[in-house]
Amino acid sequence: MFIHPVNASTEVTNIDETMIQPNTIDLRINEIYRIGAGPMHMDEDKKEHRKSIKQKINEDGNFVLDHGASYEIRSNQQVDIAEGEIALLLGRSTFNRNGVLIVSSIYDSGFKDYAGATLYNMGGETTVKPGTRFAHLIIAKAESLHKYDGDYGEKD
Repeated sequence: MFIHPVNASTEVTNIDETMIQPNTIDLRINEIYRIGAGPMHMDEDKKEHRKSIKQKINEDGNFVLDHGASYEIRSNQQVDIAEGEIALLLGRSTFNRNGVLIVSSIYDSGFKDYAGATLYNMGGETTVKPGTRFAHLIIAKAESLHKYDGDYGEKD
């Protein structure tokens, strides 16, 4: 069952009234990193990530996202996913309608860090300002066998 983040046990920081939607909370862009084209490796024992480059803001106050490039978006919102809940992140439809796909994964119970996503710019050059709403955070009830114990996020 989906529950509104305002009514969930999960904590989300830096929320203002303009971000509260009927069923979700919007997330805002804080930082953007361009994902490099170098090697990446993953197996059950280790992960080697591609190098990423922090994007600078241009003279107009925008991040400029090149056609065909992939980017990591870090939001202004920190999440602390409560036991018995999971979070999903879905990109805003305006981005999708313009060939800018925003993809994320499930945030398990116990995950604690910023909410983020990967942006794939399949359209033309795209500009976005820091603080722009880019995704919806959705919370759902979920049976938890144990808390998140992955490589990302803060450790208790």
